[in-house]
Amino acid sequence: MRQISRSDQNSWQQFEAKFGLKAKGFTDKQIAFAQSVLSEMLGSVGYFTGNLSVIAPGMAAPVAYAVDHVIGVTSRSVFPHSFLWTTGSTI
Repeated sequence: MRQISRSDQNSWQQFEAKFGLKAKGFTDKQIAFAQSVLSEMLGSVGYFTGNLSVIAPGMAAPVAYAVDHVIGVTSRSVFPHSFLWTTGSTI
């Protein structure tokens, strides 16, 4: 548990070193909010790669595509677990 606590403290020190919010006059409450938003944003990004097979009426055979996909999934702390909304673009 101490290792996690030290790692967590180090992460927040790095956050302050990079963004300097305290030096810019933000309150502790505002900084905690910014840390939370960044954490949620980074935790929601995903990358998938694979093959997609598409067939539609009138097609003789499926057409295969190799795809790479970057997505963002909304936060589970904000939306119900069963709610999944992905937005993304094919690379």
